[in-house]
Amino acid sequence: MIKNPQVSVRTMTDQNLTDFIRCPYKFYYTHIEKKKHPLGWRQAIQHIINKVVSSYFQLPQSHRTPANVLMLIDQYWGRLELRMFDTQLQYYMAAAAVTDGLMRNLSSESEIA
Repeated sequence: MIKNPQVSVRTMTDQNLTDFIRCPYKFYYTHIEKKKHPLGWRQAIQHIINKVVSSYFQLPQSHRTPANVLMLIDQYWGRLELRMFDTQLQYYMAAAAVTDGLMRNLSSESEIA
C-alpha cells in the first residue's frame, strides 16, 4: 500500500497557486522539497534557442550574418550535456534540426535588411 504524505503550506501566494495548477508535481518538487526542477532536453534546447536569437538581435545589423548565427549556435549548444538525451542519435538529430531552423529563419532576416 502506498502512503500519501501529508503536506502543508503555510501561505499560498498567487504564484504558488499558478505553479500548482500548471504542474502539481513540479510545485511539490520546487516548493515543498526545495529542489531545483531539472530541465529536460526540450527545455534546455528551447533555452538555447532563446539565447541564440536574443544574442543575434543584440548584434549590430552589419554583423547579423549566417556565420555569426553558426558561431552563436556553437557557443550555446556546447553547454548541453549528451546525457540529457536518450540516445546520441537524438542529440545529433536535435542539433541538426535546431541549426537548420535557426539558419533558415535568422539568415532570411539578414537578407531582408
